[in-house]
Amino acid sequence: MEAIRTLYGPNLPQEPSLDTEMAVDQPAVEEAPFTTVTNKKSKGKGKVPPSTNLSAPSQNVPTPAPVVSRAPPPPLPAKTATTKPISAKVATKPQAACSGNPQSTLRLASASAHPEYESLFHLRDMFPNLPMEKVLAMHQSGFGASASPNRRGTVSSGASRAPKMTMHGPTRRQVLIPLDTPTAEVIVANAATAVESCNRGLVEAHSKLRVESVHKAWDRISMSTNFVASAAELEVIKQWLKKVAGLAASTVVEPHLPQSKSFLKILGVPYWGNNSSLPITQAQVESVIANTPIFEEVVLASCSRIMKASPSSDMSVIWIDIWDSQKGSKGKTLINCSFNFGCHTATV
Repeated sequence: MEAIRTLYGPNLPQEPSLDTEMAVDQPAVEEAPFTTVTNKKSKGKGKVPPSTNLSAPSQNVPTPAPVVSRAPPPPLPAKTATTKPISAKVATKPQAACSGNPQSTLRLASASAHPEYESLFHLRDMFPNLPMEKVLAMHQSGFGASASPNRRGTVSSGASRAPKMTMHGPTRRQVLIPLDTPTAEVIVANAATAVESCNRGLVEAHSKLRVESVHKAWDRISMSTNFVASAAELEVIKQWLKKVAGLAASTVVEPHLPQSKSFLKILGVPYWGNNSSLPITQAQVESVIANTPIFEEVVLASCSRIMKASPSSDMSVIWIDIWDSQKGSKGKTLINCSFNFGCHTATV
């Protein structure tokens, strides 16, 4: 700077001061009376453009809509009670239940709560001197076990209380052979030979069945096997067992599988015979069963039993036991079947 002063001398222009420069460059701004500027951060770099006039009102501000007063919403309707009051329930009860014997009051209350007990109460009134156990037995025999209360006093469904008509027998993995006592003792004494002989015959017949042991049971010979024998395998065992025991070809040997028992009830048969002086007999019942087509493949397991339907009835109830499978397939096919018993129609 000193070299420049020396070069130009006193004609060097003076540097303007900072105050003078600010006074020249900054334009005069008129203050708007009663104007307040609020420092708000704008988007971007936070600067207000110089052309923006903060004091002038904006031309794009919408005019507020006039306030319209509305009437209040109507009140909600009152909820109505869906159940009757207790006084109405008490008024509808019969007055006869409140007076008289307390047992009749209890009976009426129980019958109204459980309509299925009404028949039981009527039966109790008909036989007031009988014990309750016999009355329940009569009710179950007449209306079924599903309509009678159990020990807890509740009525169970018919599916869970349905009686089982089939009694399962012994295992079917054995072969039963009815023989007289001397012959059975000979086969049991030579059990190893009998097992070996029967298995040899089964191998020659290309069967997978094998005899495991031989012993005496139920007044006959029982041969334990690893599977359930078929009809062809039973025939092989019968032929080879005759060779071991030295039985003649004419000797009857009928091996069979163990079976279960199913009981059936026959209704619609009169208790008295044709002359109306003597009841029907077991021989008559078994003769009709043997000549009826629906019992063609049925074998009775025991003698039939005949009883009256009721003490004052002239109809009978016939009970029979038949040999059946463990599933009771034969008995199920006979249920609800009808046949002729003389001039009457009987139903199983």
